[in-house]
Formats: sequence, structure tokens, C-alpha cells
Amino acid sequence: MPVPDTLLPDLLAALAATRKAAPRARERLLDESDLRALVEALAAAQPEADDVLLRGVVYGGFVPNGYRYRAEADVARVTVDLATGVTDVRVARADAPRRSHGRGSSLLVRLVRAGQTDGRIVN
Repeated sequence: MPVPDTLLPDLLAALAATRKAAPRARERLLDESDLRALVEALAAAQPEADDVLLRGVVYGGFVPNGYRYRAEADVARVTVDLATGVTDVRVARADAPRRSHGRGSSLLVRLVRAGQTDGRIVN
């Protein structure tokens, strides 16, 4: 699997920049273990010949569907172009995703074929 060796350091640097931009954030945070799990899940994915992208996302947390107030969470997204090996890494504070009872999988890895927008979940 073409996951670059610099992926984890890049994610950690992006997380540090996010912490610097939002120093008062206290809830629904990502830490190094979450980013390590994302890198391991990306490395474990087995792409097929017609897959063009590998996408991974890890969320710092969720809020219940009925939650009426604004809530933020850390979100780390990684996209690897399987043809060229170009990797896009983004870590940011964003609106927390809403899930039933505030629970759900915080880590998703998808393999995307040409013409697809979401692809199939592999973890």
C-alpha cells in the first residue's frame, strides 16, 4: 500500500497547527493515538486494480442528533492518489457530526474507483 512514511509526522504537524489556532478547544479532540490508528488503517487497506483514491477520516467525537447548539470536533482527513502517490492531509476544527445518541465509528477508510464520489468502506 502506498502510504508515505511522512504521513504520521505530517498529520501531527497539522494537528499542532490546529491546536495553535484553537487553543481553548477542550472537547472532542484528536490525539496521537487516533492519528496512528488512521495511518495503520490506511496501510492495511488492500486496493484493487481499478481503485484510484484511498480516503481516510477520523473524528474527534460526535453529538446526538437532537443537540441544538453549535459544537466543534477535530477532524483529520487523508486522501492518497493511488496512481501518483500524492497525499493530501487536512486536520481542522469543524462542526461536530451528528449521530444517533452521539455514538458511531470515529474512523472510516474508503477506496474510491473512477466515477465514484464516496467509494466503499474497507474498515
